[in-house]
Amino acid sequence: MKQLLFLCLLLISLKGVCQDKNDSTAIVQLLKGDYSTMGNWDIKTHLNNITKDYLLIENGEVWDAAKRNRMVSIKCSQDH
Repeated sequence: MKQLLFLCLLLISLKGVCQDKNDSTAIVQLLKGDYSTMGNWDIKTHLNNITKDYLLIENGEVWDAAKRNRMVSIKCSQDH
């Protein structure tokens, strides 16, 4: 959650640099939508939202898409 807040604050601070307000709005909406995929373990939608060089910093560890998917699979198997 801290990462989302940081990203939102960063995007807000860059508002004057963006070419168009609609661009920044679309980015924030994508971030919010993608962040929700982390809560409901929606791997397919998450993979559609990210770039090839996606990285996530989670508890001090750097995760790429493959590691996030492994962790989601482990979490889902523990929940069921």
